[in-house]
Amino acid sequence: ADETGLPSEALSREVDRLDKELRDASKVRETKLRKAGVLERARMASDLLAAEQNVNALRSKLALRTLQLEMRLVFEYLEHELLQIVEERTHFLPWRRGSSAELRLLVAEYALLDTKLAKVAAKVNVDANANANAAECESSPGSQKLLRVCSPRKVGSEFFFASDASAIVEHTKRVVVMEDNDIVHLKDGSYAIFTFKSRSKSSGGSLKGRLTEISRVLETLEIGVEQIMKGGYDHFMQKEIHEQPEALVETMRGRVMLEMLPEPDHESSLGAKSTSGTKQAELPKNPSIKLGGLEAHFHEIIKSNRLIFIACGSSFHACLAVRQLVEELTGIPVSMELASDFLDREAPLFRSDTCFFVSQSGETADTLKALHYAKAKGALLIGITNTVGSSISRETVCGIHLNAGCEIGVASTKAYTCQIVAIVMIALKLSEDSISKSKRRKEILGDLLQLPSLVKAVLREESKIEALARELANEKSLLVFGRGYNFATALEVALKVKEVSLMHSEGILAGELKHGPLALIDESMPAIVVATRDALREKMWSTIQQLLARKGRLILLVSKDDEDMAKCFDSTQGVRVIKVDTVCDCLQPVLNIVPFQLLSYHLTVLRGFNVDQPRNLAKSVTVE
Repeated sequence: ADETGLPSEALSREVDRLDKELRDASKVRETKLRKAGVLERARMASDLLAAEQNVNALRSKLALRTLQLEMRLVFEYLEHELLQIVEERTHFLPWRRGSSAELRLLVAEYALLDTKLAKVAAKVNVDANANANAAECESSPGSQKLLRVCSPRKVGSEFFFASDASAIVEHTKRVVVMEDNDIVHLKDGSYAIFTFKSRSKSSGGSLKGRLTEISRVLETLEIGVEQIMKGGYDHFMQKEIHEQPEALVETMRGRVMLEMLPEPDHESSLGAKSTSGTKQAELPKNPSIKLGGLEAHFHEIIKSNRLIFIACGSSFHACLAVRQLVEELTGIPVSMELASDFLDREAPLFRSDTCFFVSQSGETADTLKALHYAKAKGALLIGITNTVGSSISRETVCGIHLNAGCEIGVASTKAYTCQIVAIVMIALKLSEDSISKSKRRKEILGDLLQLPSLVKAVLREESKIEALARELANEKSLLVFGRGYNFATALEVALKVKEVSLMHSEGILAGELKHGPLALIDESMPAIVVATRDALREKMWSTIQQLLARKGRLILLVSKDDEDMAKCFDSTQGVRVIKVDTVCDCLQPVLNIVPFQLLSYHLTVLRGFNVDQPRNLAKSVTVE
């Protein structure tokens, strides 16, 4: 009962009755007003105002009473939950059942037993034995169950926790992406998500503040189950290597603007038919680049004092492969940063800098921390990822999604080549207003259209690559030399060989040959030299001659149209030659890496190691 002594239902009926009387009185008033004088009208208006105030007061009491009843139900539920947890966990009863000032204060502060949730570690363990009915937070001295204050969301009886959406797509396509410091509570087929409102900088980023319940968007995945199947291939890595022509088409689809865009499985890749190993004579007229994700920020990027590419592993090599072109077309200095080293140095950043964060998964821990560092410095943040909804795609201002498709194997293959193409398209777009660069841009655009069909031509030579792998299967070490655009290729080849075949390999800048690496060369040391036709061809010829003079066992990658180099070394004893088509220098790394992706794959198979899951490695590096 409230202050009037009426139960809440009676109070509600009283409000309804007074409302009806007020409406009836208003009708009578309108009739009397027509006949009444001035004084009578004033008296009637005063009576009506008093009646309205009375009804409003009763309405306020009703609202307060309803709130009190709701709060009482909430406290009763929380009190029951807390007492039950205390009995289960600590085997003693610190509070008697019923109202308790201490208990209400504890609930009001969102606390766990006698410890505030703000001090509980954020690490969550899912109890598999309880069929995912409870999530527990680890803290000292013991684990304690998380309480839920608001109504839960009933979404089903089965929940899956995964670091990547592709791991659960065969079970469900509905996902909720969690943020840093989120805690999930599962119970009775429902879930609730809590997060800390703030972090303390003075305590080194430790969790502080009140834990509050929040809502996260329930998303539907667009990944098909067929994308996580091998599809007739022996391994995911092999499948993803052969998917590169289609992946390149999808990366350019809607961005390289042509009159007609064919399907990915057609022999013609982007509206231009080609035969194996040859370019097409007729190309679409005036192709252009459209990057909707960056349109609003192009002027900021062009006005930047520096363009900084921050990445790890293969993503760093992709950035390195295109650095020279970005500098050439934009005229802006380009810096390359390994994310971990960038953080260790606490490198200086300014508001006039533009930072590109490149990651296949979009969840790489070092790259994400570098992103947070750059955000604090006020730099413009741009993301290049292959995963929609990833942390990098959410936290950057704008960016590009590769559309390369799901990549399951730990070794990055199609994501690497698509990253190169994506950054090339950014450079082309940034330079579209430059008349002096128009000829160069047209050359690149023309070859860009041919890339998918030329990659298919390389893939047809897989049997030759497999034969070469058999010759190298028992080797213990491999050196890879490259220069200019192909220095990144040398690094990527070495990384692929070491991470999957577990053979020691090292990528070396050919210009540094005489500064130490030459001492390793003898008749027992195999060495790969990437020497396709470009502006540095003569220097690479010199490198080959120096290696041969030390009786090196060479594997040369040369251009099909470079007859002089092919004829000179094809018949040389101890030299194996691999030939690829020629495209403009900035796109050549896309073709050059494919034979060595196949080489590393077959080396791994022949050596008997796990291709898709190399030891000690993970696809998404989510820890430092």
